[in-house]
Amino acid sequence: MFKAWFNVLVSPKKTFEEEKTKASFKLVLFNWIIFGLVIGFVLTLLVFLHKFELSYISNYYLGLEQIMWTLLLGIVISLIGNVFSNMVFFTGSRLFGGKGHFKEQCYLTSLSLIGIALLTLILSIVPFIGSIILIIVDLYAFVLLLFALKETHEFSLIKSLLTVIIIPIILLIIAFLIFGSLIFGLSPIPFAK
Repeated sequence: MFKAWFNVLVSPKKTFEEEKTKASFKLVLFNWIIFGLVIGFVLTLLVFLHKFELSYISNYYLGLEQIMWTLLLGIVISLIGNVFSNMVFFTGSRLFGGKGHFKEQCYLTSLSLIGIALLTLILSIVPFIGSIILIIVDLYAFVLLLFALKETHEFSLIKSLLTVIIIPIILLIIAFLIFGSLIFGLSPIPFAK
């Protein structure tokens, strides 16, 4: 598993091809939990190093209880975020003719999360230059997502790009219209009375 996390960063195409057949929800859940722990650790580290004031931390004191809550928060954020984003990308991939399975997509996208999260952890410690390099890491994470979708659904990088960009934009527009109509009491259809 650890080898796959590293290999996906240095040779994503080959690694995704090799790992696709190993996909299981057990491995997906394991990767998402590890990713969540890394997120929680990054949050804890940022609070400690930069003394960000969070609502549950008083006087910049990091006790064991606060650290545990932050790690748990990282896991919860990871699970909810990854399930939702993979559902969105899976639906979009199907609209563009994708042939893959949800389990394979979740597994392949989860492989790159750990390496990216560890790079983020290391770079978040480095002031200023770390922030600039994080932009490159984020762009690379985007590229890894495109390759994971391409391998999972056996379609082109262009279709992967459309899946990752167009589908979330459409969902945001729909959400905006729904919430706008709820908040302002407007009917989404102008003459539907």
